[in-house]
Amino acid sequence: MDNSIKQKRLQHRGIAAAGLFCAVATTLIFSSDADVSKQKSSVSGPVAMKAVVDARKLMRKTKWESAAVLLKEHASAGNPEVLYEYGRILSNGWGTPRDLDKAREKLLLAVQHEFPKRHSTAYELGKLYQKSTGPDCNRIAFEWFKKAADWGHAKAYAELGKHYARGIGVKKDIKAAQAQYKKAAELGSASALLSFANLLANEKDTAASSVDAAKLIADAVPLLEAEAAAGKAGSAKVLGRLYRDGRLLAADPNLAMRWLRRSALLGDTGGMHDLAQFLLAIENTSSNSDEAIKWLHMAAERGDGSALTALGRLHVSNKFGLLPEAAIQFFKKGVKAGHPGSMTELAKIYFDGRLGHSDKKRAFLLAERGAALGHRGAIKLLRRIETKNQKLSKSNQVSATGATLIVTQN
Repeated sequence: MDNSIKQKRLQHRGIAAAGLFCAVATTLIFSSDADVSKQKSSVSGPVAMKAVVDARKLMRKTKWESAAVLLKEHASAGNPEVLYEYGRILSNGWGTPRDLDKAREKLLLAVQHEFPKRHSTAYELGKLYQKSTGPDCNRIAFEWFKKAADWGHAKAYAELGKHYARGIGVKKDIKAAQAQYKKAAELGSASALLSFANLLANEKDTAASSVDAAKLIADAVPLLEAEAAAGKAGSAKVLGRLYRDGRLLAADPNLAMRWLRRSALLGDTGGMHDLAQFLLAIENTSSNSDEAIKWLHMAAERGDGSALTALGRLHVSNKFGLLPEAAIQFFKKGVKAGHPGSMTELAKIYFDGRLGHSDKKRAFLLAERGAALGHRGAIKLLRRIETKNQKLSKSNQVSATGATLIVTQN
């Protein structure tokens, strides 16, 4: 059997398996709230709780590897606090290779218990399923966010708002999105305030709303600053992006750099990637490029698809002394991480026969995967591949017809 056909079948089996796993996981927890409520007793004890406290201290000091080792040692005891923290580490690749399957396992075990972080565990499961592939994963992420919101998690309402606003795993509904963002904002979610403001600024359906977008932003910034100062890497990243982009706030390169660096130092791989790109954009100096590449490598080592794609592109362009031949390995890892940018770049290499690699069938499969994820570059490339295939097919048909005519004339 043709290797490309085998690969395509395996790809479809993998997607189907991911969807099946999503469905099974949902059945386990959503089949009956009564079943969940029966398991209220949590495995506690001074040893486990000390491990959690110590691990959180290590994480605040960005000592991720030590925290990961400590939590792994105590995860088998079944304490939900330990399982929750270890699940987060595995899901984000903090101090250990990212492993979504193991992260699901730990978080699903933790959420069965009634403990202070239960709503956060449901929220993390929603975020994890957003990262997963499979036809049902977005719907399941939505269901976990609903569960987290029911249990009082403010940011879960913001995620529900995002799902409704973009039609992810649920039918697009701007009014429902607005209601969810508003609820999250009322509960003090700074990110929800910004998302709500962004929705008001971009959706005509909400133009007549009495809510003041500028006030939402003004209320969000001090909350984000407080969260970032307390060690929340995601809040620092949001602030950095706000000051970098200048859409909802006036652009300020110095504040953008400050908050993106804070996010990177706190271990957020998205923050590392954004800081690196910002360093390369503001001034092309050897100092900036060296630091940028360092941050990209740190994020790539933790499995960040955006960083792997960015490194591959830098190698392809032969910038900063990086060799083009090394781009392939970064793109392959990016594909493994599920990043459509890497799928597109690797497909281009295979289709155009660059860097000594030519494989039209693999190029088509990669472009098809990237296009399925909505990547514009992949969609454009897929059209180019299909157009060329159609021209070749017509050419072959003409050649075959011409050959037949010559035979019959003889």
